[in-house]
Amino acid sequence: MVPDDRLTPIQPGSPKLQDPAYQLYLEIDVPVLVAAGIFAIARQIRGGLAPAYCAPAKGDPTAESNFCDRSALNWLDRKAAGRYQPSWNRWSDIGLYGIEALAAAVVFTDEGAKNGLNDLVVIAQATMLASAASGVSTAMTGRPRPYMYGGDAPLSVRQGGNGGLSFFSGHTSTAFGAAVSTWATMRRLHPDKAWTWLVFGGGVAAAGFVGATRILAGNHFPTDVLAGAAVGSSIGILVPALHTAPHRLAVTAMPVPDGGGLALVGRLD
Repeated sequence: MVPDDRLTPIQPGSPKLQDPAYQLYLEIDVPVLVAAGIFAIARQIRGGLAPAYCAPAKGDPTAESNFCDRSALNWLDRKAAGRYQPSWNRWSDIGLYGIEALAAAVVFTDEGAKNGLNDLVVIAQATMLASAASGVSTAMTGRPRPYMYGGDAPLSVRQGGNGGLSFFSGHTSTAFGAAVSTWATMRRLHPDKAWTWLVFGGGVAAAGFVGATRILAGNHFPTDVLAGAAVGSSIGILVPALHTAPHRLAVTAMPVPDGGGLALVGRLD
């Protein structure tokens, strides 16, 4: 985001040593946050979706034994076809919400409430945009979930509208978006500190756990998770990179030529 004198800083820069990582603008960041939030919420409230294209038809006496065709899958995804263990869904949610809570804790602990809240806006943008990207992709592709390829899932589940929303994993993209954008924020604040790579490693490991539980639950194929990780990581890097750093006003005393005394010279960095 290129600084513009016509834009309204939400939190103007200061000459203090500890400024936030990002300069937010009222005309840019509020609309992005609102739009991303609405798209992310839409993933949770969508309804009336048609069943997957290969779902067993209602009223068909052979429906119980009708599955999607595994031969159309690649070798990697074929290993996950037919899996259905919904108990892993709880761990997916715990992992995702845990990453989001830890991101807030890391930022607030490092920066305090005011600057931390400022920078959490950017992390929230990345997180919700990563979630929204998955919502658009799943609706466009209509890929059947792994449990559609076997009989372990109840017939009512396989005939539901949620069965065709596999590509790509929203839990995974959201988790990586939150983890990577948090690391990018810490790297901007502390470019010379090695501990920021611990934030990266811990965040990626936790996000990877979320992706693994989505496969174990039978909700996503490995390629769904890999794509979610790639998209979430990309957005987690891109959104912070599009934000400028706060302007800092540096004031220096300079001698005036010919013995004219001292003058205060200001510079906006």
